[in-house]
Amino acid sequence: MIRDHHSSSTDVHFCPRSRSRFRDCSRSAKSRRSLQLLASETTACLLLLSLSILDQPPTRRFLQPNRPTNPEPTRRAMISHYGPRRNTMLLLFLCLLLSGATWTGSHSGVAQGAVCKNSGKQCTVAAPWCNSAAWCSNKPLDGFLDRGCDPDASYPGSCVGQSGCRAFREDFNVSAVLANHDNFLGDMDLQPFMDEFNNAEVKDGKLILHMKYSEALKAGLVSRVTSLRYFHYGRFGARIKLSAGKGLVYSFIWKTSATRDDIGDELDYEWIAGYDPTESQTDYYCDPSKNSGKIDYSKGVPVFFNDGSKTTTDFHTYEINYEPAKLEWWIDGHLVRTVVKNGTEPFPNQKGQLFLGIWDVCGLANGTVTWAHGPSEWCGGTNATAKAQDWTMEVDWVEASCYPGYEDTTPTKIVAKPAGSGTTGGGSSSTGGTSGGASNGGGVSGGDGGGQTGSTWSGRSQRGDGVVAVRAPGGVVVAAMAVVWAVVGMAMLAVV
Repeated sequence: MIRDHHSSSTDVHFCPRSRSRFRDCSRSAKSRRSLQLLASETTACLLLLSLSILDQPPTRRFLQPNRPTNPEPTRRAMISHYGPRRNTMLLLFLCLLLSGATWTGSHSGVAQGAVCKNSGKQCTVAAPWCNSAAWCSNKPLDGFLDRGCDPDASYPGSCVGQSGCRAFREDFNVSAVLANHDNFLGDMDLQPFMDEFNNAEVKDGKLILHMKYSEALKAGLVSRVTSLRYFHYGRFGARIKLSAGKGLVYSFIWKTSATRDDIGDELDYEWIAGYDPTESQTDYYCDPSKNSGKIDYSKGVPVFFNDGSKTTTDFHTYEINYEPAKLEWWIDGHLVRTVVKNGTEPFPNQKGQLFLGIWDVCGLANGTVTWAHGPSEWCGGTNATAKAQDWTMEVDWVEASCYPGYEDTTPTKIVAKPAGSGTTGGGSSSTGGTSGGASNGGGVSGGDGGGQTGSTWSGRSQRGDGVVAVRAPGGVVVAAMAVVWAVVGMAMLAVV
């Protein structure tokens, strides 16, 4: 928690008229727009049709009691009588054709979505994700809703929501487990952690976060490694050793949002190792909506090593046990704090990510700087000697286990070719995705990994909280409907 300092970035997608985070609202939004457009066109057609009918001159079947000897007046009368009628029917046909095109377009394989602003179009299968910078991207990391994927402007069905809890242990014996924006391959089980600022590494069996001076900031550049998977109730732990950077805050946190403090819940360990290397601060925060919109900073409790060991010279194991009615903090196998839900005070109940980080309090609110015993030696960029410093956080391992009933067993993978694109299918399950791709590109994995083989009409399947949609073969539907409307129109004209 960066105290008194709230990021202005938005990492949560809210659907219109809904407070449900991370749901795929592209389908409902497109449907609303299509229905609104269809209703507008229908209303306009009816109005024009009414005006056309009212504008018809009064005509008589016979102009004279007896047929005239000169046929010219009769011909003019017939034109006067049938002309408006023919025009009315033609207008009706054109309106029906326009409305039919709107209807079929709204139900076709590629819905009429929003434009990905900087790319100037709705994203295609080649670069399916409209990312937080409003560019169409083919990088799987941009496919997460919580990282800014725009479901309306992206290729239909490509954005994916939160995953669920998955028990794991990572010993950092392979460097590939730490991904970045450019090398993430789409499988969060093979690459469980994201290096957010490209200043962390896996070396000698450890994850090492580096905190270095930034000339642009005149302060330290934040270092943060985030889990790509979300965890609900469970037990989370890490074995960590710190360095003694003045005015720096080290953290091991479970948190709803890794970048914002004004939404969601948080459970954490934080250390100000440059001030007191024997202290560990335990804390928790609840979504401000549970507390009249305010963040409660009063829940922190410090604990201390009294055996001579330090956070900066020794590795220690830190664990958080998160249950529906109880919170526990454990250090080196010893229970150091317990909070029990009492029914009167706010209590955490949301999903969150795990992350480890180091941040500099330089430039933050006075209360934050005072709390962290800052500012740092980098603050202002005047200390030439300090600029060469490299403060680190070493992590030997990270592990997580899930509370009974809260483990997500569905394989979750962001694929470069979403459902309906042909070769890969769109399934998070290898069975559903492969079958769909091999048949006709319409496959989609089911919530239990079953999938639908070769589905050719609109369908959805839950994958954790993410949604992948199978799309209809829109070209065939549009063509068929156009033929139907054309036949109807010609038949109507033939009548007159």
